[in-house]
Amino acid sequence: MTVTAQRTMSLGEAVDQTRNEHINAVNAGDVEASVNQFVADGVLLPPGAPALKGQAAMRGWFTQVFGMFHVQGFNIQPGGVEQMGNLAIEHGNWSATFQPKDGTPARTGGGTYLTVYVQQPDGRVLILRDAFNGLPA
Repeated sequence: MTVTAQRTMSLGEAVDQTRNEHINAVNAGDVEASVNQFVADGVLLPPGAPALKGQAAMRGWFTQVFGMFHVQGFNIQPGGVEQMGNLAIEHGNWSATFQPKDGTPARTGGGTYLTVYVQQPDGRVLILRDAFNGLPA
């Protein structure tokens, strides 16, 4: 019998993985994958909108955004990550191009963000809170 040891990811590695999955989900316009990056009772704080608490509220927001735009080149550039127990707090910059589905000219967006990640008992990391600015008008 062969036993393979499974390496456990560090909190930092798990944050990197979740961030990359989030980037891929947004660039793909995948509502469910975007929502599933958050804990069930997570909070999304988009600019100019009320706090969206829980995956159902977030699902509505992502559905609206992805219904109106093809998000292209979404990228996150972390400026720093602090770890405290099973939490990681990250801040940095983001950028993307928003191509309206109605054929009007593309708009660029970008700004700063603050994301709080929480490590789950199984080692995965999900987003607990996410706030950002810089969406195009």
